[in-house]
Amino acid sequence: MYNPFHFIDIYATKGIEYLWVLGYLAVFVPFIMFIRRQVTEEAPAQAKVATRPSWFDLPERLLYHLGHAWAALDTDGTVKVGMDRFARMLVGRIRGIEVPKAGDAVVQGEPAWRMQAGDKVVSMVSPVDGEVVEVNEKVLNAPHVLDEDTYDAGWLFKVRPSRLSANLRNLLKADKASQWTQEAMDELFSMQGKQLGMVYQDGGQPVDGLARALDPENWDKLASRFFLTDESISLDRGDTHSVKNY
Repeated sequence: MYNPFHFIDIYATKGIEYLWVLGYLAVFVPFIMFIRRQVTEEAPAQAKVATRPSWFDLPERLLYHLGHAWAALDTDGTVKVGMDRFARMLVGRIRGIEVPKAGDAVVQGEPAWRMQAGDKVVSMVSPVDGEVVEVNEKVLNAPHVLDEDTYDAGWLFKVRPSRLSANLRNLLKADKASQWTQEAMDELFSMQGKQLGMVYQDGGQPVDGLARALDPENWDKLASRFFLTDESISLDRGDTHSVKNY
């Protein structure tokens, strides 16, 4: 009987299939290894970016005024006052600070202290109404404290509030204040356009003295705009005395 199948034919067919499989593996396996290596190398970099703290992150325990001052309610009923990180980065290294003396009155939204950066002076507003009961002599004598810490060691003075309930309605919690700060940066982008790209360090962090980098001649006017202390410039970022609709 004629048998069309022979062992030699079967093995020859299998040999061709093995060659195809080996060829496929020779191409596919290196490709998979290459993809996995790329993912492994990119993952740490992505994780680093994701976990890098943003300079817009603000302490949740504090309350913030639209003029970039902050208020911290102490258990003894007083309120610590200071400036946020945006304010510090906007003006750059501070050479001197002039704050109200104990016994002086401050008013929410009105200029309460002045700071010198470079050869100019800018003012910032108080976040609350009340009487000053203590000043931070450490910061007055060594303003460089603010270079590293504007929220704890960098407090400026304490106030015994006189209208705290009313004042609180005009202050922002951290999440809203962070959004407000982002909007301030967006406004800087719109005002300065391509120039802003020159004042960023690697990693997207703004250089120290952002206002001076953007406008060397009139940086104090630019800073005062965001501190709500320059009456000659009309603000278009919302109501400066109420945040109920923010």
